[in-house]
Amino acid sequence: MKNGLYAVNFRSNNQDYGSGIVSVNNDAVNGGDFGFYYQGKFSGNQIKLSVRQFNSNAQSVFGPLNNFHLILSISDEGNNGYLLEGHVAENASFRLQVTAKKVADLTC
Repeated sequence: MKNGLYAVNFRSNNQDYGSGIVSVNNDAVNGGDFGFYYQGKFSGNQIKLSVRQFNSNAQSVFGPLNNFHLILSISDEGNNGYLLEGHVAENASFRLQVTAKKVADLTC
């Protein structure tokens, strides 16, 4: 993925969904939504993310999971858009699909 700010929309195989924003800077990814923050690194066409809850009133798209790791594969969809698909590292039956659209360049 190119450096920048991305609007992300995600859906789990539990049919729950959410949205947030992420910053991509070289091989690092940082972002969040109303209840969780995400941090991780790229390795080739794969991202490994740590997802941590900061708002105890929020529920993850996987239900009771509050802190977990994601392993996602990246596909370039063109027009500054990407499709990411993968699973929770601790339980591969929890799957996630993410669309990411670049909305801005990084300024710092």
